[in-house]
Amino acid sequence: MQVLASATPHQHRRADGVAITSLDKNGTSTSGQGNVAAAGCGINWQADASYGGGLQAGSSDFGLGGGFNITPEAITIGAGIGLNTANVSANIQFVGAKNGSVEMVFESSSPIVCLPGTKDGLSIVSCKTV
Repeated sequence: MQVLASATPHQHRRADGVAITSLDKNGTSTSGQGNVAAAGCGINWQADASYGGGLQAGSSDFGLGGGFNITPEAITIGAGIGLNTANVSANIQFVGAKNGSVEMVFESSSPIVCLPGTKDGLSIVSCKTV
């Protein structure tokens, strides 16, 4: 399963209240399946199969999107930011598998350069726009 998160430039309206747009549950919070969605965020679960959620928010200057999914074999986390006034966006996707493998993908609407390195004994990668 793939989790996509994106924060493309977008104008958001502010709501006075929070309305639950979807609510479905079959079972309990530890078994069964269900979902909840409200005000740009949501969670879903299917017992012993997957658990996930996401958030989308922003202002006239910035956009934010993020989400996660957990299955018996892996966790996937995605996040995106939008810099609306500059018409720039960047997204990152991380996958960590039960076997210990990890993968990170970074994408940007502007050209980037990434450099590997170490910090405090850990492997790092630093990416910046050029």
